[in-house]
Amino acid sequence: MLKLSASLMSINRLKAVRRYQILGTPPEEAFDRITRLASDIFDTPVALLNIATGRRSLWCKSATGWDCAGTHIQTPPCEYAMNQHDLTVVEDIATDERFASCSLAATAPNVRFYAGAPLHTPDGVCIGTLCVLAPNPRSFSDTDADRLHLLADLAVDLLEKRSPLDNTHSASLKNRSESSSLLPPHSLKEQAHKFTRLKESVLTNMSHEVRTPLTAMIGFAEILTEELDSPLAEHAAVIYRCGKRLHRTLDSMMQLSKLEGGVYTLNRRHVDLCKVVHNVVESMNESAHAQDIHVAIETPSAPVCAYADAEAVSRVVTNILDNAIKFTPNSGRVWVRVHTKGFSGACIEVEDTGVGISESAISTVFAAFKQESEGISRMYEGIGLGLTIVRGLVEMMKGVVRIESQKGVGTHVAVHLPTAPHNTGQSMS
Repeated sequence: MLKLSASLMSINRLKAVRRYQILGTPPEEAFDRITRLASDIFDTPVALLNIATGRRSLWCKSATGWDCAGTHIQTPPCEYAMNQHDLTVVEDIATDERFASCSLAATAPNVRFYAGAPLHTPDGVCIGTLCVLAPNPRSFSDTDADRLHLLADLAVDLLEKRSPLDNTHSASLKNRSESSSLLPPHSLKEQAHKFTRLKESVLTNMSHEVRTPLTAMIGFAEILTEELDSPLAEHAAVIYRCGKRLHRTLDSMMQLSKLEGGVYTLNRRHVDLCKVVHNVVESMNESAHAQDIHVAIETPSAPVCAYADAEAVSRVVTNILDNAIKFTPNSGRVWVRVHTKGFSGACIEVEDTGVGISESAISTVFAAFKQESEGISRMYEGIGLGLTIVRGLVEMMKGVVRIESQKGVGTHVAVHLPTAPHNTGQSMS
């Protein structure tokens, strides 16, 4: 009875694989991205996407870190995983009784750890595995398991997209490949949702895993800077500055991820922009003084209120002012102004005597990971997310951000924010 059941399972599996017409196909970037992403996420040198060709044999559709794509391979853990409903994790192949005769630990790519998720079709048939492999024993958390399952689901989504055909439709393959290059709207939405969940999970875990030790490093480096004598104090100061820079980079990536994922929440109310600006400038005086840059604040005596989120406004001003200080040479000047002149709304302006931006680069300043100087010629630190986050936050608050600049003269950034909710009649011009 068990043999009959296994035979039926194998027959159903082969039928499903044939329906996708995947075996023997050349490499495809879409599948290669999944194995590369799996390798990066789980920090494993090897990731494989394998398709079943029989009860025990496998054909590798995509491989990262192992030159076996497009070949038939034998990986006993994958063969085992194909018959399991859930994830298969082998923390150490060398000591796992299920794979006592497995040769992976002794041959390329010198595998000791294995985690594989079955590729289940929409009707529940397992047609292969997505797996990650590493040379050293290790553990695999529940969060890791969820991520690998999500990647496996994405691989199946791609197989569905390739066009599930049978022989009666083979004559129309060319037409269908041309007219069905895009997923149906509901499939696109589901796939985008899976990618969003995966990205949020990775970034949230990365934030926790990096922030915790990084905060301790920054704290101890600051203490050592104060207590040690030169030159050791100078070394500690370098650690402190680099730690703060890494912390800012991580924070910016998390902010951008929330904005792009639509999960950034605002608490909009009436906010005194003058107060926010004074607080931000005070917090950045040290970095300005270090470059001998004078920051002047021009605000009216009466409060200037905008209907906005106080934390978001603070982030906006911080990012703009940070850029102004960063791109202004020593002994330069920066002005920060708050007013309501010339339009119905509130305005924050930041103007500097910095290096400026060329006319050709103005159109790209709000793009993520962009700086006018890039590659080995890049002169300034940062990953180019500041203004991207500024625009995202300002637009969420129903405002407008504008930038004017002249190369070698300086830059002027203006943020216009509404002064009341439901500002349908307000002009941000």
